[in-house]
Amino acid sequence: MNFDAAMRLIQGKLTLYRKRMDVGVIKDLISRIEALNSLESAEDLVMKVILHATEPTITNAIYANLISVLESQETDIFKASAIQSLDNTASFYFIHEDRLALTSGMWAHTLSTISTAMKLRIAFLRRHLLQYINTTLPADSKHARLASCLNSCRHLSSLALLEGNNGSRVIVTGIFHDTHDGLQLEDETALITLLIDKIEYSDTQTFDISFPQGQTQILLPLLDQAIVAVIGLVEDGRLRASAIFTPPIESPESFNSLMGTDKAPAHKNIFSVLNTNTPEFGLVFSQVLFSDSRCINDFVLMLKEYDKNTDSRYVPSHIVIFGTFCEGRHSSPSDALISIRRFLDMILAEKLDNVFERTIFVFAPHKTDPSLTGDVYPRQLFFSGTIETLKMDYQSLKLSFPTTPFHLTYGHQTFVLSSMPHEEVFVNLTKNSTVMTEIPGYSATHEELANFIVAQKNLFPFPHSTVPWLWGVDPMMNLMPLPSGIILADGTNAHCSVVSGVTVASPGSFYTDRTYIVFYAAQTDTPIDVLQLNKQIDATEV
Repeated sequence: MNFDAAMRLIQGKLTLYRKRMDVGVIKDLISRIEALNSLESAEDLVMKVILHATEPTITNAIYANLISVLESQETDIFKASAIQSLDNTASFYFIHEDRLALTSGMWAHTLSTISTAMKLRIAFLRRHLLQYINTTLPADSKHARLASCLNSCRHLSSLALLEGNNGSRVIVTGIFHDTHDGLQLEDETALITLLIDKIEYSDTQTFDISFPQGQTQILLPLLDQAIVAVIGLVEDGRLRASAIFTPPIESPESFNSLMGTDKAPAHKNIFSVLNTNTPEFGLVFSQVLFSDSRCINDFVLMLKEYDKNTDSRYVPSHIVIFGTFCEGRHSSPSDALISIRRFLDMILAEKLDNVFERTIFVFAPHKTDPSLTGDVYPRQLFFSGTIETLKMDYQSLKLSFPTTPFHLTYGHQTFVLSSMPHEEVFVNLTKNSTVMTEIPGYSATHEELANFIVAQKNLFPFPHSTVPWLWGVDPMMNLMPLPSGIILADGTNAHCSVVSGVTVASPGSFYTDRTYIVFYAAQTDTPIDVLQLNKQIDATEV
């Protein structure tokens, strides 16, 4: 059994029986497992050690007594095992102890230091990073590993159990503490103190401040108490950080660059990013019922009003339409394709030259629309071949077909747009809660949902059993750093609220109320407004 399999086996059994081991115990136990020939023998060895130790933490002293007892019984496992050297000179295993300890400013660390909520958030981040790595990196890569502490640390010395040769890139996750002596990275089980010689943060700032005795002081107050991931290199038994970030990673390409690999991600088309050189404002519509002639006629009437403007600043650069492209429980993407073609033919006949020159038409499925992946998110309307055919057939129009949800980089603003069933799931999960009490002039559902999403910094902070989701791209659901605005296109009523500086808005139903959203490229106090069709037309005419 190799080192990786041995470590996974020990971690799995410790988690199952809620026990912890000192690093010395792990080192010796792994060396014994590596010498065994069968998985059954390895499991037998680990179970003997775990079950014979009644204490929750298996210390070196307890382990030595167990080994003595088991070997005295002439167990076959121990006859067959051989202790291998796993000290700091080993080829693929490093133990960091004492050498990263701060000389001052430290406090005794216990398991109660981190709250349960923080532990869950760290575990959440680590799980997502693992999934992201598995999606974007080769499965057999030995140069990009997710490192974690395997034991609790109750003394002043820092402790980290990292894998990697010299020069290997590793990731550690946890919560940062700025102690003014250095940075402490605390995960759910232990405290790791990082003496970082140089940090490249956001590719714009570098920190290289010498300290006496070769230590380094890094002051990043914005990262204090933040759940972060650190990418670094293993150098002579130390972790030298090269980047600190909070998910989501800006793009798969930037992540691959940090990790030293140029492997193309498996889901490169997920989360399309739309860019325009001189954007002013864009529009978002939801539930534009393509089968209803009056609804479509009003929509085209609005386009004609915008087309009257000869100044491109008063013509929307983007028009995002979240369905509804076809009706019926058994509708298919081909039905949506027919509806969209009919709509494009209709607006072409109007010869809206100013709109065609300026505007990108973005089509994304509503939660009731068919998609290539059925009910599984992220959802997209058509295959790439169909999209290319549409663009060729309508070359005078600018067309885009992103997934839902998707991120929109727009001027100085960043927006996240989604038609996932946020409101529906939220209401179902909180229908018996007292916080849903209606107050005149206060939309409890929208306000509470907006606060919940921003507080959790996750676009869909609900149990994933409620909505099928493609786990490989799950990290992109994280909203860190928070965007300028979040547009939830699944609700039937138009609302807009601001939570911690983030504008959360719903365009409502264009079919029933003729409401929609306008979002702006410039940094303003109100990056998103909710408008109604008749009001907008009057304003344009004036």
